[in-house]
Amino acid sequence: MVDIIFTIINHNHKDMTIDCLKSIKSSVRMINYKIVVLDNASTDNSSSVITKLFPDVIYIRQNVIKGFRANQNRMLKEFSGRARYYILLNDDTIVLDDSINKIFQFMEGNPDVGICGARLIFPNGKYQISGGIFPSMIKEIIRLLNLRAWGLSSDLKGFIGRYLGWMLPYEFREYLRGFIDETGVREVDYVSGACMVVRNKVFEKIGFLNDDYEMYAEDIDLCFRAKLHKWKIYINNDAKIIHKLSMSKSPYTVEQFEISKVKFFKNYYKSKPIFFYKIAVSLITFIKGILSQIEGLSYIAAADFAVSRKIWLI
Repeated sequence: MVDIIFTIINHNHKDMTIDCLKSIKSSVRMINYKIVVLDNASTDNSSSVITKLFPDVIYIRQNVIKGFRANQNRMLKEFSGRARYYILLNDDTIVLDDSINKIFQFMEGNPDVGICGARLIFPNGKYQISGGIFPSMIKEIIRLLNLRAWGLSSDLKGFIGRYLGWMLPYEFREYLRGFIDETGVREVDYVSGACMVVRNKVFEKIGFLNDDYEMYAEDIDLCFRAKLHKWKIYINNDAKIIHKLSMSKSPYTVEQFEISKVKFFKNYYKSKPIFFYKIAVSLITFIKGILSQIEGLSYIAAADFAVSRKIWLI
């Protein structure tokens, strides 16, 4: 059994995957690890190039395009029980300095921590959301209305969070905390699946990623189930990972993002007014679809209209 197994999905991101693998090899020290890359039906010659550059990487070729959950579960199940920790890592990430070592040492010294995430940053050094509190229906409705960001820059959000956060409701305060330059570790409800370190015992206890989701919310769901089994979740602010957020938006991904939240609420917030949440989401997305159609953004309108209909099938 090795200390760590990295599980990475590559889909036509050959150059970014190569950069990610190089960063792992140059930064992870004194840890026994393996890297597994699943090629999600790429057409950019990824297979021949990556296997030639990294012959020690376990490379799985897949001819059918599947979502994040299905691909990660294939790797996690195939290599189940072969490592003490598993690191689910996006192909558009760069591991900085000794970030993995810091998370590894933290989890070694804290056996009650089941999942730990890194502090995600943009290539320009600005902070991005790395985790936080579990979503609420009110917060998701505000997000759909595009009111959450208020057009503020990351720096200004950090300033407000640091110096004025005490004046704001808890959920807003925790959201803005994601833009503050913090050090050390912080306990949270969930961490981003872009870089998620999971103790093998967690998978043994609660299983792998939830099959209810095609994509999105799998990370939140896994952390929610881990907490139900008394595992703690942390972000290590001293472990920094560049996350390029390369995935382009499409009608399908927009649709799945909203649907995944409805599924999460239905699975775990049974005492909450899910019916009224569906009404709000359906109405907002329908109106946004009309506005997008008027602006000539037919592909965005198609996604909004699809969400307004399909949430009633969940």
